[in-house]
Amino acid sequence: MPILKYAPFFLLLGVGQPLTAATPQGALPTPPGQHEAAPALRTLQDADERVARISYRLLVKGAELCPLKQAISGFSIHHITQYRKKDQAAAAVSFGLGDHPIVLTVAEGSAAERVGLRPGDAILAVNGAETQTLFESRTEHSYAGVQKFEAMLEEAMAQGPVELRYGRDKEQRVVALEPEYGCRSRVQVVPTRALRGRADGVYVQVSTGLVDFARDDDSLALWIAHEIAHNIFEHRKHLNGVPRGLLGMVGKNAARIRATELEADYVALYMMALAGYDISKTPEFWRKLGKRSGGWLSSSPTHPSWGARSQRAEETIAEIVAKQARGERLLP
Repeated sequence: MPILKYAPFFLLLGVGQPLTAATPQGALPTPPGQHEAAPALRTLQDADERVARISYRLLVKGAELCPLKQAISGFSIHHITQYRKKDQAAAAVSFGLGDHPIVLTVAEGSAAERVGLRPGDAILAVNGAETQTLFESRTEHSYAGVQKFEAMLEEAMAQGPVELRYGRDKEQRVVALEPEYGCRSRVQVVPTRALRGRADGVYVQVSTGLVDFARDDDSLALWIAHEIAHNIFEHRKHLNGVPRGLLGMVGKNAARIRATELEADYVALYMMALAGYDISKTPEFWRKLGKRSGGWLSSSPTHPSWGARSQRAEETIAEIVAKQARGERLLP
């Protein structure tokens, strides 16, 4: 979802610091007029839709890998308050944003699609609870309201089917959303040109630069699956005692971080295979990424080199293909 704020990433393809919700990201230029901002916002929406589609497929199809699961609706929302004040007028024009949360994406084949939700629908109430009250001020610049909505919807879905009241074309409609279950992660897009991905145990964030770099969905699925794997194994929690900065780059601290990266690489390929993505592209993608990064992280004590990642991917792919040929369950 297009949040114009973010917490700093810890490491490329790594486990991040806890999220904060009020730091302006400032990735979009200040528009001289409302209509000139629309293309940038639409580009961001395209990235949101692509990431949402891939993430839904990974989370649901890869659920067998996840000990911690959550109910998944298959749709995401945005609200006027999460945009910077100078972009709010343009966002309102581009997306019809106002007092209520608006559906941003609907994943193909999801529960949300089955009940007929569409991007642009205004979610008015969840099980009778008005959503407007979650957003304290229409001019507030904060992601807090969206987080409250996500928490409220997940809590409601955990109890069973959810009654959603929404508005479309000046009409109100009511549907019963039957949730699905998948891996526990909320996946979102952060607008920055850097190639970055992070996970904090709850959220997975991928940058727009990363979305652009991963031209095909199979490559982007690798990035997202890697970060979801960090959440699956609660790597952030397990690395809680590892210091950040230079102290985390040496000795046992570096080895612990490196181990989480290797585990996430390994499990990501299984998740991709379960979701039907082409894992054969992974070795070349790691090599391509190494060239793009100029070899950065190649000698880092906290991350395997790009060449090592490519080689390990080839080994894991062979393992998965052999299991598929024998008709075995695809479990790491």
